Amino acid sequence: MERYHRSMKNVIKLNHYFCPSELEKAIDGWVKYYNESRFHESLDNLTPRDVYLGQGEKIKKIREIIKQNSINKRIFHFKMDDRLLVIFYALGNILFAAFFDVGSLRLQQDGDLRKTLLELLHFYLSIH
Repeated sequence: MERYHRSMKNVIKLNHYFCPSELEKAIDGWVKYYNESRFHESLDNLTPRDVYLGQGEKIKKIREIIKQNSINKRIFHFKMDDRLLVIFYALGNILFAAFFDVGSLRLQQDGDLRKTLLELLHFYLSIH
């Protein structure tokens, strides 16, 4: 309760009010904000209105779904980034070998290079 009054005083004192109705309007606006828009840490970051109307558990479930979706997207993108790095590394090695004609990898035509790159990509994706 003390925190509530201290917060209200800090907001209300910032302005000058020339008639009581202006002050009442400002207080009403602040109370509405405090109860309907401001998230309270002590209420698991819900508004008092949400808790009073019994919507707290529903909101927490929605937040958990959003959180899990975000985590899954990050994991997916991380894995894709990781795969792309491996593919680019392998492609670089193939191109290096083709350019310098190293080992048993002798690529005579663009078709051979394309076929080798596609086989490498298919093999990599099949093991991951």
